[in-house]
Amino acid sequence: MQIKNIELRDFRNYKSLNLNVSEGAHIISGKNAQGKSNFIEAIYYSAFSRSFRNAKDKELIRDGADNCYLKIDFLSDDFNSKNCREESIIIYLDKNSKKKIKVNDIVIRKMSEFIGKLKISCFTPEDLFLISGSPSDRRRFLNRELSQIYPAYFRNIIDYHNVLNQRNTAIKQYKTNQSDVNLIKIWDDSLVDLAEKIINKRKKHLEEMNLVSSKLHKELSGKKEKLDLSYKGIFHGKNYSKNIEKYGKIKSGFKELLEENFETDLKYGYTTIGPHKDDFEIFINGKEAKKFASQGQKKLSALSIKMSQIDMIKEITGTIPIVLLDDVSSELDEERRIFLLDYIMGFQSFMTTTDIEIFKDKKNKFRNIVVNNGILKEDILARIK
Repeated sequence: MQIKNIELRDFRNYKSLNLNVSEGAHIISGKNAQGKSNFIEAIYYSAFSRSFRNAKDKELIRDGADNCYLKIDFLSDDFNSKNCREESIIIYLDKNSKKKIKVNDIVIRKMSEFIGKLKISCFTPEDLFLISGSPSDRRRFLNRELSQIYPAYFRNIIDYHNVLNQRNTAIKQYKTNQSDVNLIKIWDDSLVDLAEKIINKRKKHLEEMNLVSSKLHKELSGKKEKLDLSYKGIFHGKNYSKNIEKYGKIKSGFKELLEENFETDLKYGYTTIGPHKDDFEIFINGKEAKKFASQGQKKLSALSIKMSQIDMIKEITGTIPIVLLDDVSSELDEERRIFLLDYIMGFQSFMTTTDIEIFKDKKNKFRNIVVNNGILKEDILARIK
């Protein structure tokens, strides 16, 4: 996968941008608050229709403008592949209307038709949330990564939440004597069917991620640390036989838990167990990283997990993802920075920095794009000298 052209109009502080990019690595350099992260954000938004900064859509529109426009032209596969074809993604945002998305000039009606078209792996200093954040942070990460790899997973997540909302509405209506208890339980079969598919895929993916990330972490830590990932699901801590967790037993096990937990759901007014409450845990040398790891260990663990996604996207989909790094290199010491840069050399990548000197040892392998207040200088594609 390779981006060929990026066009922005009134996106963040970019009034107008039309940039042809090449294969390989790019450095987005400049002083603080000039638009480096905005550039990375535009690519990320074109892949997921949301900001990695959790900004609202209206906040992406440049001050003084009423709407904005993003267009990414890209090759859908490696340019040497027989499956390689030119594609485009266009997104319109307007302060007074819904966003519009087009893929190859066809209007997208469902997000399931969009997610996964442009496959990326994004690194930011905020990735520490993977270790220190809430279960919802880690679920969001897992859902996002799985959705761009497996389109069916994204559809299952959407369907699951639709059914979950219907069940929760029925619970609230029952509490106010507006419905019968059976109207709650009619949603249970659909909920457990979808839950089984979601949990199966998450568990399998996490097992594969564990193998890749633990190997990377061993190298990054100088063979001093062992990283392990463990799914913390609806059966965690329950007095159920371990065989319930085997893929063929999830459906019956979850339904039994729903019945056991029914009074609790009524008490709180919503469904209190299920994939929408699941989590995964990170361990370093057998200890839970969230509780016992230092800040440095947490950063390294998050980096190992995020780096594993690059290889997994490539291995599972056969597509080489685009790599985005927002001011990540400055967070690493020289040894780990070199390891990361060497690791991504086979991918098209975009990295932001305020200090171009940290890339001096790689000066002939990167193209430098200089950003100044949302404007690219005339020598934007000059080689680092």
